[in-house]
Amino acid sequence: MIGWSTWKLLAPRTCGPLALMFLPLLLSFMGTAVWGQEAYPSKPIQITVPYPPGGTSDLTARILSAKLGELLKQSVVVVNKPGGGGALGIQTIAAAKPDGYSVLTSPPGIVIVPLITPRTAFSLRDFTPVSIAVSTPNVITVKSDSPFKTFEELIEYARKNPGKLNFSSAGPGTTPHFAGELIKLETKTNITHVPMGGEAPAVAGLLGGHVELSLVSIGAVQKHLQAGTLRALATTYHKRLKDWPDVPTTKERGYPGILAVAWHGYFVPAKTPPDVAKKLEEALATALSDQGVIALIEKAGMIVENLNAEAAARFLKEEEERWTRVARAANMLVP
Repeated sequence: MIGWSTWKLLAPRTCGPLALMFLPLLLSFMGTAVWGQEAYPSKPIQITVPYPPGGTSDLTARILSAKLGELLKQSVVVVNKPGGGGALGIQTIAAAKPDGYSVLTSPPGIVIVPLITPRTAFSLRDFTPVSIAVSTPNVITVKSDSPFKTFEELIEYARKNPGKLNFSSAGPGTTPHFAGELIKLETKTNITHVPMGGEAPAVAGLLGGHVELSLVSIGAVQKHLQAGTLRALATTYHKRLKDWPDVPTTKERGYPGILAVAWHGYFVPAKTPPDVAKKLEEALATALSDQGVIALIEKAGMIVENLNAEAAARFLKEEEERWTRVARAANMLVP
C-alpha cells in the first residue's frame, strides 16, 4: 500500500489540512476493499467425494466434516460426485478454482486411474496433497478348510502350480486388485484375478468355493474371521493390526515390497495458495488427533494415519512409483 508520506506529496494542493488528516483512515478502508484479502475461510468449504454415499471415503469425510467446521469456524459440506470409477469427481476438483473452498478426498484411485484409463484428464500433478488421513489395510484370506495354513504355503503351491489358483477382488483397478498383482510380481507367481462387483461379492465368491483366496479390506472379512469361516494368512500393511495381532504381515513373511492399503487422502487444486493449504493441513491434523474422531474412525474399521502435507507428498511419490511398476508388469499401463 502507498505510504502516508507519498500520499502527502501526491495529494492535490486543494486538499486542506482537515482532508489530509482523514486521508490515512480513508486509505485504510480502500486498502481493505481493493487490495486486501479476506481471511480464509470466509465461506463454507465443500469436500467432494468421487464415489457414492456409504463408502469409506464418504464415511471418513462425514466423520471429519463436523470437527473441521468447528476448527475452521465455517460449515464444511460433503458432496458425492460419483462416475467413471472416481474420475468424474477427481477431475471436477482438478479444474476447480484454487481457493481452498473445493477440497477432494480420494483413495488410491487418484494415482491408479490415470495409469490405466486412456485420456484421463488429470494426474497427481494437478493437486496439492494436504493429508493422508486414514487407511484400510487389505488382508489375504482363505476358507477355514483351505489346505493353506500360512502365506508361505500358499506361495509355494502357486509357484509349483502356475495359473491354478484364483483370487477375488472388489473389481478391476481397485486397490485389492493391484495388491494381488503386486503379490504376483513380488513372489514371481501366476495367480488368476477374478474381479467381482464389490467387496461383498468377492467374499461371497471365496465362501462359495469359486476362488481359492480373496484380497479385500479387513473390514469386509472381519465377521467371517471372528466366526471362523475364513482364515487370514497375512495383511499387506506395514505392521500388525491392533485388533488382529496374530495375523502376520507380508513383510514379516519375507516380502517387504508387498505394501498395499486403501488410504484416503485430502487434496486441493495445485495452484491453491500455500497459506490456505497450510490452514487446511493444520485443521485436518488437529481433527485427526481428536479422541472422539479417532474412536469413530476405528469403529468403522479404519486406521488413523494423519500424515501431514510433506509426509503425504513423499508417500504419494512412492505409491505412484509402486503402482506404475505393477500396471506395467500386468500390461495395464496406458501408453
